[in-house]
Amino acid sequence: MIDRAANDSLALALQKVLKGGPSKGFDGRVGELFDKIAKATEDQRIALPRSPSALSNALKRSEPMLAKIGLMIEFGARSNQGSSVRVWLDEKQSQAQ
Repeated sequence: MIDRAANDSLALALQKVLKGGPSKGFDGRVGELFDKIAKATEDQRIALPRSPSALSNALKRSEPMLAKIGLMIEFGARSNQGSSVRVWLDEKQSQAQ
């Protein structure tokens, strides 16, 4: 399962976004995360969610698998501007595997 997670297109896109930022984390709306993923993976959007709603669903489904490689996801409150989400790399979790 770890090999599958490490090679998952969403996991790779999230790692690319998180490692490209200053704090190795993202805290904002799902739509903003979708935009960051789209920009970071312009040349490889084939197997990625095609909307913020699809991204939210994919993150919820993949949360246990992603946690195994140190990609932690925490959903916050939903408002009229969209759902909030926090995504970060847990180096200890990824090294334990």
